[in-house]
Amino acid sequence: MLRSKEAVLCLDLDGPILDVSGRYYKLYCDLVSELTPPRTKPAPLLSRSVYWDLKRGRTDEREILRVSGVTDQDFADRYQQLRQERLESKEYLRLDTPWAGIADALRPLRRKFVLIAASLRSFSNLLLEQLEALDLLNVFDDVVSGHVSDGTSNRGEAKARLISERYDAAATCGWFVGDTETDILAGKVLNWQTVGVSFGIRDETILMTAHPDVLLRTPEELVDWLTHLSI
Repeated sequence: MLRSKEAVLCLDLDGPILDVSGRYYKLYCDLVSELTPPRTKPAPLLSRSVYWDLKRGRTDEREILRVSGVTDQDFADRYQQLRQERLESKEYLRLDTPWAGIADALRPLRRKFVLIAASLRSFSNLLLEQLEALDLLNVFDDVVSGHVSDGTSNRGEAKARLISERYDAAATCGWFVGDTETDILAGKVLNWQTVGVSFGIRDETILMTAHPDVLLRTPEELVDWLTHLSI
């Protein structure tokens, strides 16, 4: 358990630390190609920037398929099933890349804060393997993860609960850095200050509906903010 009012810096993994756009886009391209019947003209793939803009605007994958010209319901159902199975597979996780400078900005902060990486991924073993492969595991004091079903009505509270099960939120102060409404709500539930980064999987318009205390628009802004962060 943390000492009284220990300072904590908690960062969501996908978005603030890792650029996951390559993983999401490659899986979209692969599945559309794989599921297109033989001798059938494949649907025109969206560009990576168009696809990612749609994702950042909370566009559902079924709607992305429709925009791509795919209207067959069975195709969409199979796409969703395979996407869920493969999104966190080793094959696609290898496409994630840390933002430039993020690790170097975080390491010195372990002298001031308890550094926590938080995630709602389904497979904690693959998450830890990925962090180790990217030389990021030793950056953090702790990695908190746990799967929450898509049907959960309040993912923010669920994410805060994962952390509060390990740490006494009443005995801590600190920051929660994330790229979704879930992260900002989790930070507020824990009574920590919140930082929204709008270069992840939510655009600024959507992220601001959660009212983060600080908004950072680029990875460079996050690195600079971390470099100058004090308790």
